[in-house]
Amino acid sequence: MLMTLEQLLGALQPSGEAALVFSADGVPIQAGYHVTEIKHAEIQSLDCGRGAHQWSELIVQLLDGAGGDRTHMPASKFVEIAQAGLAHVPGAQSADLKFEFASANGALHRYEIADVRRESDGTVVVALQAERAQCKAASRALARFTPTSARGQSGSTHQRSTCC
Repeated sequence: MLMTLEQLLGALQPSGEAALVFSADGVPIQAGYHVTEIKHAEIQSLDCGRGAHQWSELIVQLLDGAGGDRTHMPASKFVEIAQAGLAHVPGAQSADLKFEFASANGALHRYEIADVRRESDGTVVVALQAERAQCKAASRALARFTPTSARGQSGSTHQRSTCC
C-alpha cells in the first residue's frame, strides 16, 4: 500500500510509548534497530515503452539492531525522528514512503508498507514488503485492454504490449 510519512505518523501518533516493530517480509527487525537517515528523491524515468514518469519518494533507512537485551524503539521516538525529517526535507510531506533495510546489515533492500497494526500486547507492527519490479508499459497496455477491441481473427482475446 502506498503511504506517505504523514499518513504513517497519523497511524502511530496515538501509540505513545508502545514498542514499534518493523517486519521485513514477515521477519521482525531485531530490537535495537535505528533510523539512520531520512532522504527525499525526485525520480524521473522513461520506461521500456517510452512512457515518461515522475514521482517523489521519501526513504527511511533502518539499520538492523543487535537484538539481545535491547528493546524496540518506542513509537513516540520514531514519530519525533520522522517529524524532524519532515521539517528538514522539502517536499517530503506528499512523497511516496519507502524503506531501506538490510537484514544483519547485509545487502540493502527496498520495501513498502504492507500493513500497520496493533498487537494484543500493545506492540505496533509496521509490516514491510519488498518492492517488486514492474513493467509500466505492460501495465498501461493491460489497463487499456478490452476484450472487444482486442479480438483476433480466431475470436480469441489477446493484448499487444507497448513494451520493447
